[in-house]
Amino acid sequence: MIKKFMANTYNTNSYLVTEGQEGVLIDPVADKSYIEELLSENDITLKGVIYTHGHFDHIASANEIYKQFGCNIYVHESESDMLVKPELNLSVFFGKRFVFEGIDRLILVSGNQDISIGNIKFKILHTPGHTPGCICIIYDDSVFTGDTLFKGSIGRTDFPGGDFYVMKKSLDKLKTLDSSLSFHPGHGESGTIGDEIASNPYME
Repeated sequence: MIKKFMANTYNTNSYLVTEGQEGVLIDPVADKSYIEELLSENDITLKGVIYTHGHFDHIASANEIYKQFGCNIYVHESESDMLVKPELNLSVFFGKRFVFEGIDRLILVSGNQDISIGNIKFKILHTPGHTPGCICIIYDDSVFTGDTLFKGSIGRTDFPGGDFYVMKKSLDKLKTLDSSLSFHPGHGESGTIGDEIASNPYME
């Protein structure tokens, strides 16, 4: 099951993926009490957290979640510096200096890698362009695209580490996926890969 929630001031989509009583959070941006309630009401044990990239509007709750649940945190190996450098994770633009404190629980992943968190299986696709370590995450018949692909648009490429031409290559990779896959972005509405191939000007 996939549950989408937006419990933050950044208009960032967060997701809870569950199988049985196990759960994995993707880009969770919410205070720990909200996460506790979400897990409790669904009788879920949190097994891990995956971040699609390291911008502050996606990782703002990382320290709270790490300290409360002590679970492993998964990011792409090219993104680890962003977690500890406020200038790279853009927290300075929000008037903060965010530094992730749970490096001991950090697990670095690479592109085209299959991972299991508890009993839940994911495939990691390295899709740089918005940031050097952006990933998309395939689960069952869905793909979580973070800030790589939005409905009718794509993530910005003018931030530090962004590159439009690299982004285009990542979009080409997404175009090879099954067109029936549902995609769930970091901001905005969900859709299907096929619809984006047909109508998104950046997917031409």
